[in-house]
Amino acid sequence: MKLEAFKSTFDRAVKERNYAYIINIGLLMVLIPLAWHVVTLEPTRVLVPPKLTKEASVSADKADAEFVRHMSLYFSYLLGNTTPDQVDQVSTLLEPYLAPSIRNAVVVGLQEDADRLKENNISREFVVSNSFFEDETGKSFVFGNEYVSGTAEKRDRNPKTYEFVIGIEDYMPVIEDVTSYEGDPRTLKQLELMQRREQRERERNGG
Repeated sequence: MKLEAFKSTFDRAVKERNYAYIINIGLLMVLIPLAWHVVTLEPTRVLVPPKLTKEASVSADKADAEFVRHMSLYFSYLLGNTTPDQVDQVSTLLEPYLAPSIRNAVVVGLQEDADRLKENNISREFVVSNSFFEDETGKSFVFGNEYVSGTAEKRDRNPKTYEFVIGIEDYMPVIEDVTSYEGDPRTLKQLELMQRREQRERERNGG
């Protein structure tokens, strides 16, 4: 009886050892790729954009749509709210964020804009109505009304849109493209509608 009991206990121990061996191999197969993923994964930081309070996730080379939209709001605030006394500061604040491919053109444009505001003693205010990020194109749009006033206390109002393409380099936002224009945002859908209207117009004119 003792021999049978010993044999039964021994067999059970062998089975448990085999089960443990199989489980350990399975855990190892899971842990190795997980460890590699952790080692090679770029860390994600949570940042609060300037003058804004909502958190957004940013990694070394990309950011979520919310962060890009918030930075677009910040940049449009700088560009759209200027007076003759502080207009030179806009170029100083924006230049570190400009991609090399557009830096010279934007800085020259800002300087020309500054000279025009100073020469005519014009102040400009941009009041945001809304903003959004377009996934299909990677563009972010900020639109609202621009109020321009001069020495005669005349205040003109025009609908205006700021359009940005913003990338991320070493956790920092980089403005890869920026433009502004009167009217509503030129989204992908809106551009397609405009192209179809132009095509119909050409067809009517025999072009």
